[in-house]
Amino acid sequence: TWLGQWPALNVVSAVGFLIGLLVCLYHMKTAPCRFLLLWWAIGVTPTVLSRQDWAATSTILRGIVAWPALFLISGVGLTALADLSFKWITNLRKTTPQLLNTDSHSNWLAACLFLLLIADGTMSAHNYFSVWATTYDRRFSDDAVYLAQYLNAQTHRLSLIPLSAFKENTTNLLLQTHYPNLGNIGLDTLHTLLEANQLTSQEPVPAVYLTPAQPDSQTDFVLLVPSGNGRGTAYLLPPFTAPQAEALLSQMRATAPLSIILNGKQAPIARVYPLVADATFLPDEPIPWQPTQANFNKEVWLTGYYVEPSVVKPGQMLTLYINWQIQGPVDGDYYVFLHLFDVRHLQRRGQSNSPFNSMLLNPGRRSAPLDLVDTYRFWLPPDSPEGVYLFEMGLYHNFSLKRLPVVIGDVDQPTDDKVILGKFHVQREPPPPPQHALGAQFGDSLILIGGDFPEGSLLPGQTLSYTLHWQAIHSINRNYTVFNHLLDAAGNLRAQQDSMPQEDRYPTSMWDPGEIVRDQHAIPLPLDLKPGQYTLRIGLYEPETGQRLHLKNEAKDFVEVPGFHITLDAD
Repeated sequence: TWLGQWPALNVVSAVGFLIGLLVCLYHMKTAPCRFLLLWWAIGVTPTVLSRQDWAATSTILRGIVAWPALFLISGVGLTALADLSFKWITNLRKTTPQLLNTDSHSNWLAACLFLLLIADGTMSAHNYFSVWATTYDRRFSDDAVYLAQYLNAQTHRLSLIPLSAFKENTTNLLLQTHYPNLGNIGLDTLHTLLEANQLTSQEPVPAVYLTPAQPDSQTDFVLLVPSGNGRGTAYLLPPFTAPQAEALLSQMRATAPLSIILNGKQAPIARVYPLVADATFLPDEPIPWQPTQANFNKEVWLTGYYVEPSVVKPGQMLTLYINWQIQGPVDGDYYVFLHLFDVRHLQRRGQSNSPFNSMLLNPGRRSAPLDLVDTYRFWLPPDSPEGVYLFEMGLYHNFSLKRLPVVIGDVDQPTDDKVILGKFHVQREPPPPPQHALGAQFGDSLILIGGDFPEGSLLPGQTLSYTLHWQAIHSINRNYTVFNHLLDAAGNLRAQQDSMPQEDRYPTSMWDPGEIVRDQHAIPLPLDLKPGQYTLRIGLYEPETGQRLHLKNEAKDFVEVPGFHITLDAD
């Protein structure tokens, strides 16, 4: 059934199965029939309840418990069919003895049934050994087997291999006996281990790295460290950055391989190169994680993320690194969804859905606790507007599509089904400096660098639009509201507009230290506004309490645009 896919039954056995089902249902009161039906029903239940992908081997294998019962029921049906045939001949002899020599026809019937079974078995044998066996040879590769054999033979040599090769089902399974331990390794420990192995190893080349026969940009690697007792450890390395991946490709082009691993058809599947402790492509600095704490279904913890680069142009690629913390085997067919959207327009600009790397965490490996880094790459659409972008991320069941509940921060917090993370900026060119410098510092965390204000006169009923340039000095743990007051020459308030930065879509608590934020505001001017000189006052306050943020070392809680007035023409 696995090699031939569906259906498992040919014509003869299928007819026997249908008849056998009727016979077992008719004789439900007998223990053997109840047992066969229960056996078959329990066996097919995992297949019926799973994701219906009939072309997938995994779906078919879920019904393996039902296979013996399936053929036993078919045998019951074929036996019942043979019994009915012989009873028909016997009854026919009683009703029309002159037309039939019972013994002769019974022998002919038995011979026909025997020949039918022989033909049926011959057809099945032909399908299995001739059709399906050759199909297997064409559809499946033995590359993973030969790669695992090579790695298991390196009993005194360290091997650095791509994570994609390590995760391949066959390779992962065959390496599990020699490398039952899965863990993390720090950068200092990594270099120390490589240096020590250069001195103490029994191998002429104590450490190697493997790359596919067709070179490509690999960024995630696993270091296999063998043990004298055959119980080695597979260490997950921090992901390579883009320059490190390029350095690896350059090293491959400049170095002759030590050997080439071949498959059963003598075709190259991987190249082996010497690995030194100070290789330029090895990670040398830790990832500057942005810490967070999100608990998915009490199974998986998200502890940090990092976006590279922090500023990107439309049409370019960016990378999101997510650090998962795993406490034990993850029992779930989980997928990761990522939605990319811009803050200003609240529109989705991209998305991805990919399997969660839980297959590394099978019970056969001792791996808890473990930090697991996932790498996601996005190409921004060329028409992406400038502004701040965020990722919306979560886990869901692949079969039901139901999202996993997530608790952010304290375990007593309410659950959600997503996490917002991974801020970055899309810019075609660096933002120009403000037209009017202000340099007003509010408290210890914010500076109003300046603004872009319109010049000339405005009419009543028009809108006064301008852009403020803010800069965060430190991380801000509050969301401040910007107030904008338009005052006449006597100091009377004539118009105002209050909102959080960027139309309430980019609160100050999301700003990074040193980040410059361009904040657009618009004040509708009253129709009865009289001609004259007006002044713009700008400040910040906490929306919950109304408490204003004072200028540093000053008693004032606002800044006036120095020397900037609006002249309104009544005509």
